[in-house]
Amino acid sequence: GVGGDAAAGGEHAVQYQSDPMSCTDGNKRMAWMSTVVFLDFNGTEMVDVDQDESYKVMIEVAMGNLEDVGQIARRLRALHEAM
Repeated sequence: GVGGDAAAGGEHAVQYQSDPMSCTDGNKRMAWMSTVVFLDFNGTEMVDVDQDESYKVMIEVAMGNLEDVGQIARRLRALHEAM
């Protein structure tokens, strides 16, 4: 499941790549796909999560409204568990 070191790495990928200053257009999509691939490599399938909810998470991170790594982990875990 989404937890421990895999989740921490996933949140850091989301935070870094979705930062408005880190890249240009498309960085939220890249951040999401990097997170999905990272978590998949670590045994957590995320490809079929609710797209609307994953979009909300990415927008919250990109806008700076969701910065706490623990909260991001909980949101990723909830996305995975809701599949």
